[in-house]
Amino acid sequence: MLKTIKSLSEYEQLYNEYVTEGHVRGYLNYFISKKNISAYINEEKIKYAVVDGTLFLFADQGNYYKMYFWRLTAKTKSLPDADKEICCDIYEQQNNNFTVNVLHEMFIENNYECKQKYEQVRLSYGNLHTISFKYLEENKWKLYENNMRIGTVSLNDKSEVEQLIVDYMGKYNKLSIEDEDWQEQIRNNNAVGIYVADNLIAVYYFTEKASRIVVGKNYRGQNLSVYLRMYFA
Repeated sequence: MLKTIKSLSEYEQLYNEYVTEGHVRGYLNYFISKKNISAYINEEKIKYAVVDGTLFLFADQGNYYKMYFWRLTAKTKSLPDADKEICCDIYEQQNNNFTVNVLHEMFIENNYECKQKYEQVRLSYGNLHTISFKYLEENKWKLYENNMRIGTVSLNDKSEVEQLIVDYMGKYNKLSIEDEDWQEQIRNNNAVGIYVADNLIAVYYFTEKASRIVVGKNYRGQNLSVYLRMYFA
């Protein structure tokens, strides 16, 4: 049964007991800031469970939980149950005895199912600035021909960016962007969009931790993701 974390001090106590003092190497998927944890606690939207010495956190997303964990090892034979659907991301990690296949089997045995798979790639910029400028100069007419324009995203487009991500990647991959983070990324020109009239149809949203490119389903197959990457570069 899941228990609600009532205070930041309770969360810190759990973290110290099962993570800091646990001294157990294992798999983790915990990528959530302390600021976001505090917000969840204030809204009573963060719960936890401990199974076989592994600490699991559950962030309430409305109609499902996003599950995070530390120190998941081969000794963990079962996973927690909850009162609604659970979504959990797993990643291939270097220098870890676990592989994605082992994790996948563990989750399948506990009645989970794999919904989506993604591959993350890294782009080395080098002289990409020159290449991208040339590409845009030679090809931007294709955007104009289709009544499209490309440019940095405005502060007012936050909800449209979030909705595009949900439409493209499904409800389990929605990106809830903190207002302060959003304002910082806009100031740093880290969000690029393509518009038809005033409607946002594609976006490249970049942060230090990750980036996402999403294109509206009616506009795919037109190399819009390439334009976004080139413009950002």
